Amino acid sequence: MINTNHRKLTNKFKKKGWSKHYLAKTSHILKKHKKTDNVTFWTFIILMMFGSGLVFIGIMPVLVKAPSWLFFSIIFVLGLCLGSFIDHVLRHLDIDHRHYVFAGLFIPLVLTGFLFILLNYVKEVVKLLGLFISINPLAILLVYIIGYSLPHFIYKIKETK
Repeated sequence: MINTNHRKLTNKFKKKGWSKHYLAKTSHILKKHKKTDNVTFWTFIILMMFGSGLVFIGIMPVLVKAPSWLFFSIIFVLGLCLGSFIDHVLRHLDIDHRHYVFAGLFIPLVLTGFLFILLNYVKEVVKLLGLFISINPLAILLVYIIGYSLPHFIYKIKETK
């Protein structure tokens, strides 16, 4: 999963005047920490999905009684915050592009599915309680996905300039 090419790195450091001893030591450290990067990557994905799920579960009862503009604003800000955090961490992990894309698609897909299930559950609870609140899960998911994706698109636009 680690993206470091040891030969390129060794040649780069040789040009900078590093001794063979330090080159060997650096290469050994990078190889040793490759497993740590894999554990960090998967731990991050699992914790982000679990933590995001808990946030959604905790905030849904409050949002049901909120005005729709506030509901959509909070869902957008939650998506924006989670998207910013996840994109920032993934960009700073030394992972292959395919793992970056996997994490960038897998996490929001799982969270979107979880949010969809949660919204349908909340909709049924609202009906059972006799409240007259209209919840459109697709509109809420769209707002969340836009908020979640926005930080990545902003970063990519800044990167191309």
